[in-house]
Amino acid sequence: MIICGNIIKNKSGVSLLELMVAVSLFAMTILLASTIFQSVIKSQREAIVSQEMQENMRYSFEKLGKEIRTAQKDKDKTCIPSGRIYWTDGTKLIFLNYHKECVCYYLDSGRLMISDQACAFGLPLTPGKIVVSNLAFQVTDSSPEIQAVVTMKMHINVFVQGTINENIDMQTSLSSRFYE
Repeated sequence: MIICGNIIKNKSGVSLLELMVAVSLFAMTILLASTIFQSVIKSQREAIVSQEMQENMRYSFEKLGKEIRTAQKDKDKTCIPSGRIYWTDGTKLIFLNYHKECVCYYLDSGRLMISDQACAFGLPLTPGKIVVSNLAFQVTDSSPEIQAVVTMKMHINVFVQGTINENIDMQTSLSSRFYE
């Protein structure tokens, strides 16, 4: 490099090849970073959907579980003709709750519902974006000496923006705290 007065006489610069390599490396770095960012965002959305589904189903199971555990024997046979604690046909569960009200749990249009004995015009326990399918109740109370047990099975799908984001199979068994 020769300096003549204030003028630098160095004519070397960045070649086209060096510039293309630098731009390519920068583009690959940005592409990699954006791919990782998209993956993190997708995982976060899936975690939120899963958490929301669990929260909603926890409420439904707690409501149903509390009523099943506090169910009473229908001595007057107003709710259940056999006078037992629970009645089911496999898809509906009917019993006398602790307020001496006859309640029915059943599935309607993919939603877990609660109603009176007629199992009509119920109120939903699950929100619309959670679709319940394959709801099945099984009651084990073969003799008066054995505590009645209700086993409930269901398949749950969560729909967000029209696609299935999460699905799960759930099963629980509960028994009444009613003792004679």
